[in-house]
Amino acid sequence: MIRFACRDTQKNLTAYINGELERPLEEWISRHLQECPRCQASVQTEKRLNRQLESALAPEPAPEGLRERIMASIAQEARAGRRDMSWGEVMICALSLSLLLCFAVIWLDGPAVYSTLAEWGGFVSRLGSRLSEWEIGGGVVASLSVQWDNTVGTVQSVWNQPDAGMVFFILLFCFIAAGYQWLRLSKWTT
Repeated sequence: MIRFACRDTQKNLTAYINGELERPLEEWISRHLQECPRCQASVQTEKRLNRQLESALAPEPAPEGLRERIMASIAQEARAGRRDMSWGEVMICALSLSLLLCFAVIWLDGPAVYSTLAEWGGFVSRLGSRLSEWEIGGGVVASLSVQWDNTVGTVQSVWNQPDAGMVFFILLFCFIAAGYQWLRLSKWTT
């Protein structure tokens, strides 16, 4: 019977030391350990082995400044993924948005814009300049002839409106170009 008790104790020795056994089995092994020197020696050996393992597997403290180096590395990788825009790209975006705004103003409120341009043209002609043609995008969108009548003091303007379909497609192109540039800009700023 002692041999059976020792074999049972040896089988449950680690669970006994770790306090993982149910109460009745733990009490039975405790009584057996009081009577058996061989099992007591096994318990001491097991406890010593556990202490050695704990000290060998104890976590080492992180080197000084490790967290700061890791965070700096992450920030550097984030900066490397985002590139700065060149002036050319900024100018293309600004030009696209400006063209869109100009065409939208002309398309939506043409007559008021034309009369304002005529007034400005009269002012400019008084300063010795002459506004003869307004060119946007390489083509003549409008031709504004301004004449200053010195005797009467009025501004006369002549407006040649382009085809509405062409203006629509120019507006659509400007809108698409501005949207494309906006998408490119948003990728760099995020």
